[in-house]
Amino acid sequence: MYCFNPVPVKRVKIFFYSILLVLACHAADAQNPENTKGFGTSKTAGGGAIKGKTYAIIAGVSKYPYIRPLKYAADDARLFRDFLMSPAGGGLKLNDDIFFKEDAEVKWLPWLTEAQGWLKKKNLTENDRLFVYFSGHGDAYEDDYFLLTYDCNPQNDPNLYKATALNMDYLKKGLVIPPLRKGAQVILILDACRSNELPGGAEGLKKFIELAVEPNAILPGELQMLSTGAGTESYETQKVGDGHGLFTYYLIDALYGAADMEGDAANNNGKVEFEELSSWVRNKVRKDAMLYFKKEQKPVFKPVEKDTEVISIIDKTTYDAWVKSKELSKITAPGEMLAVTKKPGNGKANAVGEIDTVLLAVYNKFISAMKDEKLIGENSAESFYNEMEKKWPGNAITDDARYDLAGMLLDFGQQKINLYLSGKGFTQIQSLESGMQKVSAKGGEEAKGLLPDGAQQLNRMKVIVNTTFDKAAKMMEKAAVLLKDEPDLLDAVNPKLYFLKAAALNTSTNKTKLLEGVRYCRKAMAVEANAAYNYLLMGQLLYSLNNDSCEYYFLKATQLAPKWAYPLNGLANYYSDNNKNNLAISYYRKAIALDTLNSFVIQNLGSVYHNLQMPDSAKQYYYRALAINPCDENSNANLGSLYTDSIDLAKPSAKHYIQLAEKFFKKSIACDKEYTWAYDKLAQLFIKINKPDSAIFYLQKGVDANPDDALACRNLADVLLSQKDTTGAEKAYLKGIAADKDDREGYITLADFYGKTDNVAKGPAFYELFLKKYPNAQEAHNSMGILYHNIDRQKALLYYKKALAVNPKLTYVLSNIANIYSHQNNTAEAMVYYKKVLQIDSTYMSAYRGLAYLYSNNNKTDTAIMYYQKALSIDSTDVTSNFNLAHIYRMADLGDKAIPYYEKVLRLDPKDPDPYHALGIIYGQKGEIEKAGEYYAQALALDPADADYYWHLGQVNYVLGNRLNNKGDKQNAKVYYEKGIELFLKGSTLSDVPESYFSKIGAIYIRKDGTEKAISYYNDIIKQYPQYSAEMYSYLGDAYRNLLKDYPAAITAYKKGLEHKQSEPLYTGLGYSYLYSEQVNPAIEAFNKAIVLSPKNGDCYYNLACAYSINKDAVYVIETLAKAFENGYVDYDHFMQDSDLAFARTLPEFTTLVKKHFPNK
Repeated sequence: MYCFNPVPVKRVKIFFYSILLVLACHAADAQNPENTKGFGTSKTAGGGAIKGKTYAIIAGVSKYPYIRPLKYAADDARLFRDFLMSPAGGGLKLNDDIFFKEDAEVKWLPWLTEAQGWLKKKNLTENDRLFVYFSGHGDAYEDDYFLLTYDCNPQNDPNLYKATALNMDYLKKGLVIPPLRKGAQVILILDACRSNELPGGAEGLKKFIELAVEPNAILPGELQMLSTGAGTESYETQKVGDGHGLFTYYLIDALYGAADMEGDAANNNGKVEFEELSSWVRNKVRKDAMLYFKKEQKPVFKPVEKDTEVISIIDKTTYDAWVKSKELSKITAPGEMLAVTKKPGNGKANAVGEIDTVLLAVYNKFISAMKDEKLIGENSAESFYNEMEKKWPGNAITDDARYDLAGMLLDFGQQKINLYLSGKGFTQIQSLESGMQKVSAKGGEEAKGLLPDGAQQLNRMKVIVNTTFDKAAKMMEKAAVLLKDEPDLLDAVNPKLYFLKAAALNTSTNKTKLLEGVRYCRKAMAVEANAAYNYLLMGQLLYSLNNDSCEYYFLKATQLAPKWAYPLNGLANYYSDNNKNNLAISYYRKAIALDTLNSFVIQNLGSVYHNLQMPDSAKQYYYRALAINPCDENSNANLGSLYTDSIDLAKPSAKHYIQLAEKFFKKSIACDKEYTWAYDKLAQLFIKINKPDSAIFYLQKGVDANPDDALACRNLADVLLSQKDTTGAEKAYLKGIAADKDDREGYITLADFYGKTDNVAKGPAFYELFLKKYPNAQEAHNSMGILYHNIDRQKALLYYKKALAVNPKLTYVLSNIANIYSHQNNTAEAMVYYKKVLQIDSTYMSAYRGLAYLYSNNNKTDTAIMYYQKALSIDSTDVTSNFNLAHIYRMADLGDKAIPYYEKVLRLDPKDPDPYHALGIIYGQKGEIEKAGEYYAQALALDPADADYYWHLGQVNYVLGNRLNNKGDKQNAKVYYEKGIELFLKGSTLSDVPESYFSKIGAIYIRKDGTEKAISYYNDIIKQYPQYSAEMYSYLGDAYRNLLKDYPAAITAYKKGLEHKQSEPLYTGLGYSYLYSEQVNPAIEAFNKAIVLSPKNGDCYYNLACAYSINKDAVYVIETLAKAFENGYVDYDHFMQDSDLAFARTLPEFTTLVKKHFPNK
């Protein structure tokens, strides 16, 4: 984009009387016979004096800013103008009879508009004659031929003439056909094929003439004079007339009289007839072309049957002066642009009689506003025209103002289109400014050739760049309203207007607006078929809509305009987004080869390397783009992103990279305050360095700058949600949906938000509204499924299956259904759906992972391992698969196999405490207690709220303390014991079962300070936490029974515990205490109560069997012992030596029972 300041432009109305158009090597479309209906019969033919009035429209362009300039085309136009103003040419008056424009005044839409308005007022009739003369470049593309006006900017590709050059079809409809229909004669003179160094090349040059001279291209009443024939160029040289094109110079030579007085076909009758003129010009031009250029140039005059048509009447005095002038260095007769107040009686004012002085004052204000480029708004050209139209409707001056204003408005829109074609903006301005400075430094005439009124022209370009497409479209729409009674002109205007409206909408991220842009673009394409710039814009609109059809339109644009860099960039963008990086790089390089100053393409290439994690290459292209355009918002933002990626907060370089990243993000925003992506990336930087408030501040600025940008709202909402501000996040999500009601992603994100916040009231209601609008929105059905996934799985299944009804091959939906069945423990159905996923996409990693999980839960570990390994073959960085595979190995006591996978998880996600915890367990089992402690400590540092980590780290300290204590090193053991107590105490405050931590603390006190200290601790806990009294009395009973052998005290403790809660451990402890104090029957009673509370516990039955054995109850001991074996008691060595079972082992049933349950013993 470019930003230009307004410049004064000479826009005072000039009138011309002869229309002599020297065409630019393109001819109009062939006319169908029906198109000639309504033409009058010209009565100017014959051998006498010219009848009727003569007018001329003359245009000449030498100083082309975007294509190869010419030297003498504008001089040729002035030469023809001066001839018509001489007595030999009829003494025509500038402005009244001649509409003359040159160089920067010849911009195709405004020039055609003003010329058509001027011609309409002349109201040509039978016997009148109109010259249409154009000197400059011409070229052809396919079946269209074009005049290349001053503003032609084809970007080196002839297809873009459709966007930026004057199609001869429009010229004929506007300037040739209307006078022919009234019976006037039109003489079309084209001195245009001056170079084949144009986008169309030699083929375009040849095609231009072929189209111009084909039979249907010449209308009844029309004469054509073309500077050369098909396949040859038209030459210009300083050696004729001190600088002219050969064709125009000898045409003027013939018209002044040389053709009648000296030529091979001369009849010396004082009149220059068509045959005389054509013979003279052909001979002189062919001779000089061969002499000076060693090339053929063959002018064409059609139709040949008009050989006696009188073209000019010889004036002897003028002819003598012409002959003398050929000896002079140069012919000059510049026209003057006059304000209305200075015009003589033959000017515009006289055309309407005496002028109202108030009208004159308003008109001069209008002229001043036009010069200042103030076209719309307060005190603008538009406001002054409206005043004239209201007070002086139908007045010739008012009508002139209408066409002038329409022309300027159209020119503004056309220039905006030209800048779009360049795809650069300020890059182009800087290049032009640099070029001007270099050339101006040389001085002399060479400095004048680059760009007329260079500084003013550049300032105007800046104004156009700084104007939005929306404003440009509105200006062109105003022009269309002014020209509502000019249907032929509107045929040329409407496709440009549709394009500008579509381009205005393309700058939005709002889906509704983008879809509207697609509709306008289709309207433009319906009028201008095969115009590459329309295909490019359609591709860009669809690309913004994430529609893969954009690839077709980008490809079509490249096929239609293979020398244009811009669509190659669009195609490369699409391939880059789809991870086809080699294709993307190839197309970016092709685009750069065509346009080395295109900073956008260069930075885009950098972004590919950025995504490929090749920062040095990315940086090279970003800085190269900024060297061309320092205010390229994309390059600045991408550099900020690159430096953000380089930040490692643990390294000293972090501060430097943070400063660089912040600098480039802020520069990007300064260059484009509406650039949502830059705000988001700057916010991510602040999140990374733990400044969430700054992140929210800039995201809010982004929303304020882009109130209708749904993405900006979502970005803000995401960060607010990460900061637990659910109210603010919800408001931002809703604002995004309100800004763009067609943004499906907004609805999906909101559903996800409601799912995360367990708000099942609002989510479904919002989605139902969306589904009414888009009943086949598969992603909406899927999102509804996600919303209910963890809340109401049956409803979730319903919505998932609705999504499948729209598209049964949605792998992510099939996977979600499989996940539901997996959660419902419906393994068979879950497997069916995961396998459906893999039938559609054999690389769908999460389906392999899901199957692995199912097989693991069903104890088919080998199959589970196989599927996890398949998942990892697709994505070796999948954290879940690595962790779960490690878990399988760990639970199978294959710690050494598990370790590499846990370590990989740590590399992938170093902030996850679980793998540290698991590694601690493995190393603990391996006896490497110190190493286990290191891993537990790291897990605890990452998640200081997990009670388990305190438990295991406390255990490590307990074990290490025991080791030292057993070695007699009581002092160092105490350090570990105290650390263990500290950890168990902290863990107890976080755990749902703190009593287990109290038990461990008591165990440490037993080791550290003796049993009495532990008993004191347990009693203190009972006082502090009476809710845990049952457990503490159980621990007290165990201490009295096992350590102090104080069975009465143990019995008292267990009974007190039972007063608080009936539990199997209390009854078991009570039973043993009675048994060891030789109270067998109470022991049997206690053991039976334990069995009631834990009927599947083999140990409880074993304890009861021991009591029956001591009581020598042969029946019950065998019966109870059988139940112990049946319920899992398997300690063969213990029961074969246990003294309590001495009686039982003497019974024959004992041997039978043991052989039954332990056949291998």
